[in-house]
Order: sequence, then structure tokens, then C-alpha cells
Amino acid sequence: MFADAPGKRRQAEAGTGIARSSIGFSCVRQDGELCYAVAAKRQAIVGHTGMTDPAVVHSIHRVSRAVVEQCRHLSSATVHEAYGRRGALSSRIKPVDNRMKVCGPAVTVQLRPGDNLMLHKAIYIAQPGDVIVADAQGFCEAGAWGEIMTVAAMERGLGGLVLNGAVRDTREITELGFPTFCVGVSIKGTEKSSLGLINHPLIVDDVLINPGDLVLGDVDGVVVVSRDDAVEAVRESEERECAEAPAMERLRAGETTLDMYGLAQLLAERRLTEERMLPNEDMREER
Repeated sequence: MFADAPGKRRQAEAGTGIARSSIGFSCVRQDGELCYAVAAKRQAIVGHTGMTDPAVVHSIHRVSRAVVEQCRHLSSATVHEAYGRRGALSSRIKPVDNRMKVCGPAVTVQLRPGDNLMLHKAIYIAQPGDVIVADAQGFCEAGAWGEIMTVAAMERGLGGLVLNGAVRDTREITELGFPTFCVGVSIKGTEKSSLGLINHPLIVDDVLINPGDLVLGDVDGVVVVSRDDAVEAVRESEERECAEAPAMERLRAGETTLDMYGLAQLLAERRLTEERMLPNEDMREER
């Protein structure tokens, strides 16, 4: 099982706002205090306080290619459950086409809502197979990604895009087959003026995402697994899938989910009341 260790994946606090700056924006609480260590690090870079961290990081530690390939056949729901029900991004983030699936190491991007300059840069920072995970704070009134950027990403061999924001040119993206996950669609264009961060930790929908983490998305949603936990999470996901096959056979043989999972007893303990029916009583309306 997975345990929450200090400094590893954790739940983020709620109530954030946007404060613009020369490098983009920083995440702050409504009371004006910086929230999360991630935002504090971001603010230090913005304020030129002497931190040596560059805004764009090229060298990251990625989840292994073998683990990525092993994970491709799994579903996002299975991995989320096997990972202790952690790592799921908001249900608002869905593929532009239900047939799309994405799996690969994360390249993280923090950009200002309504501006896609850093997304253009990220295309040429990411390596083949990488998944760009970009946070536009859920802003959906501008399409920060479209057909041109999709073609550029495919030429680079990238694995896909997960954007907490909006895209456009969805028909063309679907025809190209580039796995693209987003919150919404907007025909409006973006600015290209604000700096941001690439390959720094992100917090999206209360999930901490580090560069190189394992990203898996399908029609049901997107889950992110810490690079350090990926091997165990994939193993437990495969075990979970294997355990489900006998359960399906038992259901087809006539057993009920109420009996298989002890739910009948639970309902009895909760003293659920229901109408008593006579044997073979037909509740259908008379014609």
C-alpha cells in the first residue's frame, strides 16, 4: 500500500487566486498569503531573490520507459483505485475524442491564463513520449492549443497534452490523433507575452505533479502517479485487473454484487427498509 510521506504527494489547500507578475502569475490564498511550497518557489523566482533555479529546466528524472509501456493497457480508474484513490485530476479534464488515450512522463508547464507562450516553448523542451501537463488555472475563454501546435508536437514525437484550460481546432486534432485532454473548447486566441515555468512542480486540482511523474489518461479521466510510486502502482493495478476477471465470471454465473461484496449484510446492519413483495408478484402495469 501507499503511504503519504512528507514532501511527497499531498492534498493541496483550496481557495486560490491569480496574481500577475513579469514571469506570469503566482498562486496565492484569498488572504494574500502564498500557498504551497510550490508557489513560494515560484514567487522567489519571480522576485529575483537570488534563487539559482532557472524558469525552464531541461534535465528531469522520468518514470522508466518500461513502466510506461506496462501501464499503457491499464485504465485510469484502475490505476487511481490501486494508487489508494489518489492522483485523479478533476472530472472536467477529458479527451477531445473518447478514443484518445495518453500515457507517459510529465513535462510540467505553468502559464498565465489567456497566454500560450510557454506552451510553445514546452514543445521544444519535451522529449519523445513526454506528456505536456500544463496549468492555465482552468481558464476556458481562450484556446491555448490548436492544430499548428499539435503538428509541431507530433513532429517532435510527443506523447500528448493534458491542459487545465481550453483548446481549439478539435476536429483537426481528432483527425491527427494526438492525445489531447482539456477542460473546454474556445475559438478565442491567446496572447504570447507572459513568461512562466517549465519542469517545476505543479498543483492541479489538488494533485501535486512533479516533472517525470507518470501520467495516464483515457475517456474516464486523468490520473498522475508519483515517479517514485509508479512501479508499485502499476503492479497493484495489474493485480486488481486480474482479480476482477473471476468476479465477472461469478456475476455471469448468477451471483449478485450484494452477496459478493458483503453489501446485503451491510444494508441489513444499516436497517434498510423496503416494501415486502409476495412471491412471484408481478409489479408491471396492467394493460
